[in-house]
Amino acid sequence: MRTDVNGISTCARGAESYEEFKSSVTGKPHCQYDYRTDDGALFSTVAESLTEARAQRDAWIAERALEWDVAHVVGQLSMADVVYAGSPARGESRGFAALHDRTDANMLLPGAEDADPADEEWMARANRTIAAVTDRIVATFDGLPECPRCHGETTITLHVLSATSDHIEKTHVLTCPTCEGGGRVSSVALAAFLREEQEWCSCGKTENARFVPDGASDVCAKHHWVCDHCGRIAQVG
Repeated sequence: MRTDVNGISTCARGAESYEEFKSSVTGKPHCQYDYRTDDGALFSTVAESLTEARAQRDAWIAERALEWDVAHVVGQLSMADVVYAGSPARGESRGFAALHDRTDANMLLPGAEDADPADEEWMARANRTIAAVTDRIVATFDGLPECPRCHGETTITLHVLSATSDHIEKTHVLTCPTCEGGGRVSSVALAAFLREEQEWCSCGKTENARFVPDGASDVCAKHHWVCDHCGRIAQVG
């Protein structure tokens, strides 16, 4: 564009600039177009007409606004929220809708405090945001590592043994406490699980386990037994 300086657009904030020309190759009319937002972001395109260039600009502005809205919502979520809401166990509610189990999710939306449900424009914006947030939650969840405790099964099976033998008296199927039934975990939760695993006995030589009373260990506040062979926790409580 002739108004550029050293190849850099001089388009002012909140304004557009354009230059119409004919292609030297095809002879068809074209429009070189710049638009700069109030915050300084520049949109540039070459289209077949000014009308088409402005339509591309409007689509870019809408996409940019949607990204801001999604970032606004996701920025208020913890990774635990994302893991919970992203789990396929949530069924048809997977994604944004599942957040209602944990919070008033609608209040996470930009402008929700002052929004009028009868405002069709705001509702359309909210619905676009909800769909995009759901996609972001699901994509984030699907990229997380599999839960190391339940191996993605979402539940664990707890066997209660007889006090006098190895006979199983009861069996309980519980929601996995590590992933909260999600089947996947955040990197923080995975690291915490691995640290915890390092504190537990894996050698199985616990015949002469040593009793540690409540509050006597920095590793585990509750009373527990420590394996004499490896020095790790053999049983808690």
